[in-house]
Amino acid sequence: MTGFTYTIDEAGARVTSSVPKGWSRTTTAGRFGRMAAVSDPTRRRLRAAHRRARPGLQRGTFLLEALIAALVFSFGSLAMVGLQARAVRHANDAQYRGEAAQLAQAVLAEMGATDVATLATRFDARSGGAGYTALLDRAKNLPGVSATQNSPDILVDRVLRR
Repeated sequence: MTGFTYTIDEAGARVTSSVPKGWSRTTTAGRFGRMAAVSDPTRRRLRAAHRRARPGLQRGTFLLEALIAALVFSFGSLAMVGLQARAVRHANDAQYRGEAAQLAQAVLAEMGATDVATLATRFDARSGGAGYTALLDRAKNLPGVSATQNSPDILVDRVLRR
C-alpha cells in the first residue's frame, strides 16, 4: 500500500485518496476531513510553492502603505500646528481684553476721585481734557487703537451731586 494524498472539494465534505486498485476511490471524511487534508505535508508544500510563485502581486505595497501613513501623519501635524496658532491668537486676544478692562477701571476710579465740577472738562472726549488725552495715550498701546480708529469715547452729559 502506498501513501495517501488527500484533496477536499469546496464544501469540505469529501476526501479523494489515491489508493491501490480495488479499493473505493471516494470516501466521506466526516468532520475530520479538513484536518486530514490540512495536515498533509504534500498539500502544505504545494500551498507554500503557490505563495512563492506570485511575488509580483505584493511588490510595492509596503511603499504604498508607508506613503499613506506619511500623508495621514502630515495632515495630523498640520492640524496640530493650526490648533496651536489659534490657541496663541486667542490667548493674546484675551490678554488685550484684560488690559482694556483694567484701563477702563483705572479711568473710572480716577473719574470717581476727581472733583465733580471739573469732571466734564477733564474727561469728556469733546473737550479733549488732560484725563481723556492720558486715556487715549494709554489705549494706543493696545492693538488696533489709534486716534481715529477704535479710540475710547467718554461723554459726560450731566454730573449728579453727591
